[in-house]
Amino acid sequence: RADWVEEVYLAGGTLPRRQDLPDNAKWDPHQFSFAEDDPTAPRVAIVALSYSWLSPDHPDPKGFHLRSFGPLLRPFARRCRIGLENVAIFLDWCSLPQHPRNKVDRASYARALRHVHLWYAHRLTHVWLLTSVPRGLVPYGERGWTSFERAICTLVGPPEAALDLGWLGSGTGAAPTGFV
Repeated sequence: RADWVEEVYLAGGTLPRRQDLPDNAKWDPHQFSFAEDDPTAPRVAIVALSYSWLSPDHPDPKGFHLRSFGPLLRPFARRCRIGLENVAIFLDWCSLPQHPRNKVDRASYARALRHVHLWYAHRLTHVWLLTSVPRGLVPYGERGWTSFERAICTLVGPPEAALDLGWLGSGTGAAPTGFV
C-alpha cells in the first residue's frame, strides 16, 4: 500500500520482506476491483517497480531506491485522482515471500513466479523503472530480471504507463541507463 510505503519513506526507513510486513501494508486481493463498467467500484492504481537488487540479502538496504520513488507516490495518486491509500505497489521484496521460505511460502512463491509477468504487462499497471544504481554495482540494463521487466512492460501497455525514473536523477552520483 502506497500510504504505508510513504510512511516508511518519510521516516527514513527501509522496506521489510513480505513475511515481515505489518497487516496495514498489505492489500487483500479481494479489495481490487477492475470492473471498468462498475462506476461504484473504488478505483485502484497499480504501480509495478522494476529495479536492481543492491545486495543479495536486501534489495535496498540503505533506502536508495525508496528515496527515488517515495516522493512520487502522492503526486502520482493526485494525478490519478485517487487517495494514496488506493495506490497498490508491486515490489518483489515486499510482494513475494523471500528467503528463508517455509513450505507455504515456497508454494506461494512458485505460484507467483508463473504469473509475475502480469504485473509488468497488464494494461492497467503503471511500471516505474528504477534504472539508477549506486556506482560500482551492475547496471540496471545488464541484469536479467530487469531486462525482462523492461521488455515486457512495453509490449501491451500505453507508452506513458512505463516511466524510467533514472532520468529524474537521484542526487547520488548514479547515472540513468536509458529510456523505455
